[in-house]
Formats: sequence, C-alpha cells, structure tokens
Amino acid sequence: MSNPGGHPAGEQEDMTRRAFLGAVGFGALTATLGAVAIGGIRYMFPNVLYEPSNRLKIGGPDRFGAGTVTFIADKKVFIRRVPEGFQAISAVCTHLGCTVNWTGTTFHCPCHGSVYEPDGKVIAGPAPRTLEHFSIELARDGQMVVDLSKVIDASEFYKA
Repeated sequence: MSNPGGHPAGEQEDMTRRAFLGAVGFGALTATLGAVAIGGIRYMFPNVLYEPSNRLKIGGPDRFGAGTVTFIADKKVFIRRVPEGFQAISAVCTHLGCTVNWTGTTFHCPCHGSVYEPDGKVIAGPAPRTLEHFSIELARDGQMVVDLSKVIDASEFYKA
C-alpha cells in the first residue's frame, strides 16, 4: 500500500523516527561539546582568593612607648613593649576565638572569662593554652613587621 506521497506507510514512519533520533543525538552532542567548551573557558580563569597579607607593618620601634601594650584591631594583635624587647601577641582567645581585652595588667576574655598574664600565659578560665606570639622583623624602611603566619615561642622577643 502506498500513501499519496509515494512511500509505503511503514517506510515514512521509519524515516521520521530516524530523523528524530538523529536530531536528538545531534542535540546531545552539541550540548556535550558546549559544556566542555564552557568548562575549558572557565579553566582559564581559576578561583583565586585574594587574601590580605599576613605581614603587617606596624611602624618604627619609637612608635611604642616603654611598658605599653598597643592593640591593632584590624589584625587582632597586641604589640607589647617591655625592657626585654617587643612581642606581638594574638588577641584571639585560645578557648573559642573571642577577642581578648587588655585591662592594664592582664588580658581578659569577655566571653567565657579566661584571664591571661601580660605575656599571654593562662592564669584563669577555660582557655587551654597561652595566647599565640608572632614573629617581628625589621623592614628595610625601618618599620617593624609582624608576620602573622610565623608563630613563635612566648619567651622570644624582638630587640630593637
């Protein structure tokens, strides 16, 4: 039996099915190649987190008076000057990460009550260890530089 177009009825259905499957296959191939191309372009622009520097210029040694403790809020660090030299002491409580306050004689955590000696050793409260101390160096321009990525022993001092 022939239809008006001259093809048997079953043959015309096979061509339509074949054309449909070809179009689906072509669409899948195009989508796959598009995704690969987008991934390749995205690869050229990696995710980079531009974090602030861990090195902090704090000024010359003469900026800090003898026997003072100076808080640098944006980096959460205290600069302590004693006769032995300078110390950079973290202002982050070792218990749960609150910012400690300098009371004039001790560091005090307002969250859970930890109390630290002026050199950062724990004397009361739930804090498990001393406050971290950071390395201090002198830059070429005469300013002191605190390196927040270098934790040092609490007994070390920078001598200006």
